[in-house]
Amino acid sequence: MKSGLSLLPPESQSLTRGGESKIFLDVMRTTITFCLLLTSVLSCFTCVAQQKKDTTLLTRDSLVGVWQRDTKRVGNGLWQNFRFYADNTFVLHFNNGTEDLRVIWGLKGRYRLIKDELYLTIVYRTVVDGGHIESSGSNEDYYNFMIAGGLVKDIREKEIKEMPDPLYVKQTEKGHIEIGNEDYYKISNEDMQSIEPGPPDSTALPALSYDSIETLVDRINKEVRQIDADSAAWRAVQDTKKNFRSDPAEVRKYYKSDKLCKMVTASSGMSLPTVTTYYFKNGMPLFIRGITKSSTHTFESRYYFQGPHLIKEVYDGHDVESRDFPGTEAFIQSELKRIQ
Repeated sequence: MKSGLSLLPPESQSLTRGGESKIFLDVMRTTITFCLLLTSVLSCFTCVAQQKKDTTLLTRDSLVGVWQRDTKRVGNGLWQNFRFYADNTFVLHFNNGTEDLRVIWGLKGRYRLIKDELYLTIVYRTVVDGGHIESSGSNEDYYNFMIAGGLVKDIREKEIKEMPDPLYVKQTEKGHIEIGNEDYYKISNEDMQSIEPGPPDSTALPALSYDSIETLVDRINKEVRQIDADSAAWRAVQDTKKNFRSDPAEVRKYYKSDKLCKMVTASSGMSLPTVTTYYFKNGMPLFIRGITKSSTHTFESRYYFQGPHLIKEVYDGHDVESRDFPGTEAFIQSELKRIQ
């Protein structure tokens, strides 16, 4: 028998070859159908996985607001927190509560959010300069020492450029976010209003100024002098209110073109005689000066504002630490509601 020869008759050989072709085609169709089905299933799994992954991403609008580290509880003030503004600027306030003698109190700059990558450009660092070291003097504090009498100021970075390595941001199933390796919780408008005026949303938060605190204070002082220089155009209104101690307070308001530009209150009663002068810009406090007299000393307080936020406070010739600003803002806001 010669190899390669068939013993079947020619017509049987033709049928066999036709059957083999049919079987081959059926196998090919089955294989192709299976591959298409497998590709479809894998695509579905990929889409589901992608959708699940995308739920961890934040939009820029969702990021805007105030985020406090480790807890959403709010007391008299905030712990370490990020503030992301709608104009792509941010402020990071560090927390002094767990570290002694912190010199850098905060960072200010710009941000870009691309999917889960947060790129930061540091423009200013907020530092405390000078002063002296003393004991905290309180069992409620989480630190033993503090810098007293120091000057809090913003220092512009010598080289301003975007950091090449981003912080990765993702939203967790528990509702908070992770920035880098730290957990942050969004502070609600209601909680923010309990410690400072104005809701922390994209319409109320002011755009970050990249001027130093000293530059802003000089600018405010010039605006105050300009307000006083226009006193001939004022319309004065006299009123009587009660201050936060329920002492009677004489209130004199000065209007220019029906806009309140200055207000002077004088109170005495059970408390020491105090005269407080308020200067306003666009309906918000610009500068406040308080004079309180005792039998032996005259105390002066100065408050400088940018938008709704206190940027500098001086009491009796000494700068007040900025960590106390939220409480001071809330107190001033409540007083203005009381007497206006």
